[in-house]
Amino acid sequence: MPGLRLRTNAIIMPLLNVAQRLAEPESQRYRTELIEFATELDQQAAQANRTTVEGMLVGAYVDQLAISPTQPTCDIIAKAVHRVDDSVRRWLNSRKASEILRNLGFTTRHTKRGAEVNIDATRLQVLCQRFAISGQP
Repeated sequence: MPGLRLRTNAIIMPLLNVAQRLAEPESQRYRTELIEFATELDQQAAQANRTTVEGMLVGAYVDQLAISPTQPTCDIIAKAVHRVDDSVRRWLNSRKASEILRNLGFTTRHTKRGAEVNIDATRLQVLCQRFAISGQP
């Protein structure tokens, strides 16, 4: 189903096959309710993902791009996350932020300002959908 995460699609497809075998009008009603349920479940998962450290880092990256045309550094992004959730301050430093961001598909480049973070626009769009982040550049 377009618009749903791969995992949700893997779960819903066998159930949609069952729906096709039902007699009408139950088939259409079951299919519609199943798609609505899966869509809602996906939205809830995205909202939950948004509050993870990964989600907060991606959100901070998007926010920093909206503020400044220059690529943000890992330090700037980590500090932005600290402002959102102070509980991560003890362990989320620029080095750990860099490691997490690289695992998400970001690249880092060392400059005089620090390690600048960058990512392909398509990959960023996928991450923004995954973490329910709006306002992407």
